[in-house]
Amino acid sequence: MAKKAPIGICKLCLKTAQLQESHIVSKFFWRGSGLFKTQRAFNTVAINNPEVRIPARQDGFKEYLLCRRCEQRRSEWESYCAPLFFHATSPTRQPPRHPYFEFGNIEYPKLKLLILSTLWLMAVSKDLYYCHVKLNARKLEQLRKMLLTSNPGRDSRYGCVFTVLVTSDDFKPLPAFFSQPLRLRRTRNGVTTKAYGFIIAGIHWQIFVSNLVKDASFERFFPKETGILRVKVASPYSFGYLKPLLDELKSGTR
Repeated sequence: MAKKAPIGICKLCLKTAQLQESHIVSKFFWRGSGLFKTQRAFNTVAINNPEVRIPARQDGFKEYLLCRRCEQRRSEWESYCAPLFFHATSPTRQPPRHPYFEFGNIEYPKLKLLILSTLWLMAVSKDLYYCHVKLNARKLEQLRKMLLTSNPGRDSRYGCVFTVLVTSDDFKPLPAFFSQPLRLRRTRNGVTTKAYGFIIAGIHWQIFVSNLVKDASFERFFPKETGILRVKVASPYSFGYLKPLLDELKSGTR
């Protein structure tokens, strides 16, 4: 018998309602990864939190967070983004042998709102898997209001760099690869940039939470209000913070 949805306060609209079991990372990413298609269970581990070990998992992380109306609001952004990432002809499925590729005429608001909603849901989640995503009260409220009013903000704020991860030898994508979100810091010319990095269905996300990001090497890959999206292509070993996870996977101990 299906579980009865609890009554509670929706995290987004703050109204009392019957809550839906929301995927923290949109379900279409889990489907696109191929993990569901195989109908096999998969294991969840997190090197930075060894206590997070969930064997034989059959679905992504879910929590009762949003009311039906707010969940439907999010589904509009998901419906647009799913084919962008996972259509059979999308370059994310067969990336070119080039450092990056480009989408034109993207619907910036829908893509940006999906990015913001993913970051915000990770931050409000109580699951230990997302424990490293910590935003202060001001940023949490700012994001909540942006999502509630469907306001994507300027492309320079909460920018995200996408990188399709490929094998070093034959350039094949790695769609079944996910990783625990971690906080990243980089100091350059005396300026510290803060971001969160994680992998979803073989695509590395780096979402910047610093107020201003003036590093052109990052900023040129942010989704643009003009409808341009540049996506990087690289080996997962190009991200130094992932090396412990990759070494563990390579050794076969996980």
